[in-house]
This record gives sequence, structure tokens and C-alpha cells, in this order.
Amino acid sequence: MAKLATETESFLHIGNSDATAKVSSPSPAPAAQPAADNNAKNTLEKATKAAAASPSAANTPCSSTGTCPIQNNFNTPCIQQFTQIFPIDKEEDESDIQYETRVQNLYNAFIASMKKYSINTKEQQALFLGQVGHETESLNAMSEVDGENREGTDYYGRGGLQLTGESTYEAYNNFKHAENKTDATDYTDITTLNSIANDPTFVADSAGWFYTKYKNINSYDTVDADTIKEVTKKVNYWEAIGYLYYDLSTKENNGTITADEKKQLDIVKGVYKDLKQKIPEETQLESMSVNYTQRVTMTNNAFKVLQDDKICDSSAAA
Repeated sequence: MAKLATETESFLHIGNSDATAKVSSPSPAPAAQPAADNNAKNTLEKATKAAAASPSAANTPCSSTGTCPIQNNFNTPCIQQFTQIFPIDKEEDESDIQYETRVQNLYNAFIASMKKYSINTKEQQALFLGQVGHETESLNAMSEVDGENREGTDYYGRGGLQLTGESTYEAYNNFKHAENKTDATDYTDITTLNSIANDPTFVADSAGWFYTKYKNINSYDTVDADTIKEVTKKVNYWEAIGYLYYDLSTKENNGTITADEKKQLDIVKGVYKDLKQKIPEETQLESMSVNYTQRVTMTNNAFKVLQDDKICDSSAAA
């Protein structure tokens, strides 16, 4: 059985090859976002509670055949597993039936996406869904927090893995039109993107495309600390680097850093220097650390839920 990662394990395997893997077009280190930081901490608390509750869901077979076809009933083991992974909030003005329908639609969209993009094993699914959980605050925020107020770009994060940047949207647009030449949707048009940002099909499909086609992350098939670190580096490079810097610099300040860890810290400092990036303030680094810990917690929670039954046997799902 694959080992569950712990949020206290050090992030010790970034070498020079890792440091140069994504330097061709780096994003600037993020500015401090107190509101987003609070959201991350709140979501982490939800994920921790869900992790504590997940064994009961894991003991309930998703279906007698081990597959999860499209669901039209909220009260099924498949959807209950899904809500163990994503504790989706009910909106204030939402009726019970509206809430249940929204959750069903999200579930069905992710089943279709994982089947389409061959995210098949429970390990692959846990790694994928754990990242989605963090990026969307457990499917409660499909667009980047305060994205509409950012200066300089309308191509802020949207969808299950928060597609960001004009080139990324152009790549997705090209893929969708090559896939279906009758698709008239312009996925680079801001008005269109704003209108479909919360659409379950876009949320799930864009995430599956980004994870498997754009970043080629689906080759990872083990749930442990090193793998979650590598996946996070591909989804959000600066967050992964920031977490490592915060973890190791804290140890250095406390006088508990080892010789090997000191070498790793020097490498990370070199990454910032080589890319002419200013090392973020401590509060920003702490926020990155909180975010990375959330990814670990959510991935491990998803893996626990999926232990007895995959949420979708993508090779056989209807």
C-alpha cells in the first residue's frame, strides 16, 4: 500500500535539474493576499475534518461492481464519497434540491473528465483530486480569489486547476477545437470565460486537460510526500519552492538544520537569484507553507476515501 505523506516531512529532493525544469517562463513570486491566506486556512480546517471522517466513507463500496457510472441520485455511495473528498458548501440562497443537483453535476463532470483523460488508478485520482481540492477550496471557488480585481491581466485562474495566463487559455482553446471542430466556443474570450467559469463541464475538463495534456502529471502513481511535492511543483512551482524555503529557513533559524538540508536551502536561494526573483516576505512564505500543507492533507484525505473503492473506474465507467 502506498505510504501516506505527512505534512511535517521535509521537502528535500530539489536538485539543479528540478530547479531548471520550469524556468523558461516563470511566474513572479505572488504578492501577499491576506484574504486568500485566511481562505486557505479555513479550507485546510475543512479538509482536516473530512480526513477524520473519511474512514466511514471508505468502508462503503462505491458500487457492487467497483465502478462509478453517472449518478442521478444524491444519496448514493459514489456521491457521498465525492463529498468526503470535497466538502462542498451549500450557498445561502440555495434550496436542498439545487444544492444536490449542483453536487451531482460536479461529480458527473469529474467522472467524465477522469475517464476522458485516463486518470484511472486510485493513486492517480487522489493526486489529481487533492490538487483540485486546494485550487478550488474544495470546489467552492472556481475562479481565483479577487481575480477580477487584479491589474494587468484578465486571464486569471479559472476552473478546477485554475488555468492562468493567456498562453494557457490559448493552448486549451486550440486543444478543444482540434478535439471537436464543431465547438464554436472561444476559450480565450474573457466574456465567455466569465460565463463558463462555474460550469461543471469546463471546471472538470479544463482540470483534466491541464493535469494530463498540458503538464503531463498523470504519470505519477504513488501517494507519498515526494510525489505530492513533484506534482505541486508542476501545478504551482513558486508555491512548492516557497514551502521548501520556509521549512528549511525556519530550521536554520532554530539551529536544527542538517548539512544536507543546508545544501538544499542554498539551492533554493540560488533559484530565486538565478531567476532574478526577490525572496518573498516571511508572511508570504508562511502562506505558501500553509497552502502546501493543505495540498498534502487533501491528497491524503482523497486517498483514504478511495482505499476500498475508486471514485470512478475510468476504464469502465458509463
